[in-house]
Amino acid sequence: MDRLFFWVSFFLQIGLAYGNVRCDVANLEILRLLNGEPGQISQLGIDSYLVIPKSTASGPIGTLNLDMAYESAAKLGINSNEELQNLILLSRGVFGSEVDSITNLEILVSRLRGAKGKVGVELEDHLEEAFRGKGSFKVSGREFDGVVGNIWYEAKSGNYWSSDYGRQGFQKFKSDMGARFNIAKENGKEYHLISNTPITNEAKEWLIQKGIKFLEILD
Repeated sequence: MDRLFFWVSFFLQIGLAYGNVRCDVANLEILRLLNGEPGQISQLGIDSYLVIPKSTASGPIGTLNLDMAYESAAKLGINSNEELQNLILLSRGVFGSEVDSITNLEILVSRLRGAKGKVGVELEDHLEEAFRGKGSFKVSGREFDGVVGNIWYEAKSGNYWSSDYGRQGFQKFKSDMGARFNIAKENGKEYHLISNTPITNEAKEWLIQKGIKFLEILD
């Protein structure tokens, strides 16, 4: 048994050195978003997977893609798996999914930088330019701040979370966001919330429960 464990460990280490990826389910989803189906996947434990990458024109898909994705996202102050996934989805909305995902992610990050500190229409214009998308529009009586690919989004900035949100109340936030989410869904679109100031934990928990994707651009 000890000898078997030794050889399994040995070949795992050799495999990792040649670009194989050992990851949890969240990072497995990030690999899928970056590369499509990344290769042969073996489950090692309850939340542990080994990915033996398929070959691409530029070589095997490996941990470099994950590392570079996290490094790019960190430039915007993004460090969670969930928000990185949402950033990649926005990147795919801008550039499509059949092209170099890492390069395009880095391009989008460079365009989004500078969003911090912008308020109201300034932020909306900045996002529209970064996404090369369309600005504000109205559907079914509700206004959306912009569209990129298959994603309709709402932008929050300035003192919203400390002032407007607090004054208007959590119930109004849920009512407004829920209505826009349902309208987007009825039209076959995704709905995202983008904020350049920290979203409250209460709002984050509700957004996750509702299935509304969000992104904080804090740097």
